[in-house]
Amino acid sequence: MVAGQNVQTDVPAPADAPLRARASVFTDEISMDFADACRTAAGAGLQYVDVRKVWGVFSHEVPRPRWGEMATILADNGLRVGVVQSNFGKCPISGPEYDAHIRFFPVLVEQAQYFGTDTMRVFPFWNETKMTYDSPPEGGIRPNLEGMLAEIVRRFRPAAELAQGAEVRLGFEPEHSTYSGSPQEVARIVAAIDSPNVGVAWDVSNGWDDATIEDAYTLFRDRVVNVHVKERDRSPEERRALNASGVPPRNRPTLLGVGALPWAHIISLLEWDGYRGVYSIETHFGSRGRYGWPKLKAATTYYMFTLRELLEEAEETSPLFDQVTRTQTGA
Repeated sequence: MVAGQNVQTDVPAPADAPLRARASVFTDEISMDFADACRTAAGAGLQYVDVRKVWGVFSHEVPRPRWGEMATILADNGLRVGVVQSNFGKCPISGPEYDAHIRFFPVLVEQAQYFGTDTMRVFPFWNETKMTYDSPPEGGIRPNLEGMLAEIVRRFRPAAELAQGAEVRLGFEPEHSTYSGSPQEVARIVAAIDSPNVGVAWDVSNGWDDATIEDAYTLFRDRVVNVHVKERDRSPEERRALNASGVPPRNRPTLLGVGALPWAHIISLLEWDGYRGVYSIETHFGSRGRYGWPKLKAATTYYMFTLRELLEEAEETSPLFDQVTRTQTGA
């Protein structure tokens, strides 16, 4: 198979799959070796994987002749790409790096179409005004956003228009280093761009210090195109209590299901309102240390099985989810 002929697969699009099947994982949270990552994901019972870095480079940097190799690996493992987790927009809002991002964005759109996904994670450019966890700005919006909003919209417009024409959905992730640092900022930027194909890649942990889960979801309702699954050891309230006592807290990642995030509740919120995308594992454990990659693979494997349990339990305990599943499977 060569690039230019879109991948054919028996794995349904996430929108046509039951909840229990919609776990996905960033392959580079397992291994930079795409074949190894896909074997591991399939071995954990997944049908979907997300691409960010493959063979040590961002997915848009993978030469087109190797796209066919990726497609063969996916097919051999019964997998489909859930989301292209791009780094588009993690750059200054103007200048040579911005120009480079605009040039490679069409490659990302082509890649999404080739691998049969309609969803891509993006960012709305670096914000030099930093946001901190323990002293978030009033209303969750940094003072410089409003003055920059028109320029953000103008600079992002080429990507939004190309994606809309290609029927690819773009999701901004809450990311403190960019203009979409909080749920409030994400919502403000999405509203200003005002495109049906631009929504939210909801990293619940990233936005939790700036808005409660319920408040963030109220801002995002009906605009969530992807959900990032990671876990942390403390809630915002626990972090702030430690900080007030003089103990500098850190947001430390931990294993899914043993931390502070109420994932069963989050899944129910999303599914009741019609979310039908994948739940994408991004552990943030990192690969540091002598045994960094083996530790990361082990942690991510634990995540995959735990996420499957969460999705299966949610489906089994909700009549609505059970009805959706029976409709989709023809049971």
